[in-house]
Amino acid sequence: MRNLVFIAIFFIFLACTANSVSDTNEFKNYTITKVCDLPEEVIETSGILFLDGVLWTFNDSGNDPILYGIDTSAGEVVKSFEIATAENIDWEAITEDHQNIYIADVGNNGNSRDTYEIYVLSKDSLTKQSTKKIHPSKVIRFEYSETGLEDINLNAVDVDCEAILSKEDSLVLLTKDWFYYSVAAFTCSKTASHSTGELQGSFELGFAATAAVRMDENHLAILGYKDYRSYLVILDSDPTLRHAKEVARFELYDLEGFQTEGLCYADGKFYISSESLSMPQALFRMEFH
Repeated sequence: MRNLVFIAIFFIFLACTANSVSDTNEFKNYTITKVCDLPEEVIETSGILFLDGVLWTFNDSGNDPILYGIDTSAGEVVKSFEIATAENIDWEAITEDHQNIYIADVGNNGNSRDTYEIYVLSKDSLTKQSTKKIHPSKVIRFEYSETGLEDINLNAVDVDCEAILSKEDSLVLLTKDWFYYSVAAFTCSKTASHSTGELQGSFELGFAATAAVRMDENHLAILGYKDYRSYLVILDSDPTLRHAKEVARFELYDLEGFQTEGLCYADGKFYISSESLSMPQALFRMEFH
């Protein structure tokens, strides 16, 4: 009798997991469509985020500290806000929670930084404010734990990052590794004005990570490139990358020649932005069938 009960439970388990997101057949067939060319104001677009139907983005290193809202049906800037008291040393990523968005000045292409800033903006300030300048509700000063860096064989000035995720009361920064093509996750506090990032987990990615987004509580996607070819990987993991398992991997042939920098997820579809390089800046939609 016990054996029959065990067998029944086993087949129920199979039936329940067959339709889960970990089934790679769910991501077997997909198309990539160009949504629009992005305007000249965001020639070096980096992170992207949809909020109330508007695509929010910004330029990366050395540009003005301005957040642009874009109507993707027309490919035009419909809103723009200067972030007061902010400096765009190397803005690279954006994420959100229920109340705020977080702009991460965490890039380090010149291997010259060991401290970083994350600007916290209330969502209300984007949707309700009529002025052209927004004051951050908080600025988080951030640095990496030396212990964590030792574990992944890096020095403080060698760390580069272009992806950020939100997890409860923490933010998670995902490193960009040009040499080993792995990715490591460091957490920092949302509430502290100064935070030291602690190493959580890592994953052998196979390319340099330029963006990441959460799909649900247990799955995330990471975008990046290697040898001028774009890739996207879906992981069964929370943002810390502890015990991460690969669900699906895509070599994005349709984006050959585009420098893919931004990633967001809305209505079951990925949106990917590219900055101007060999091809003009543009926004693409990746959807599964």
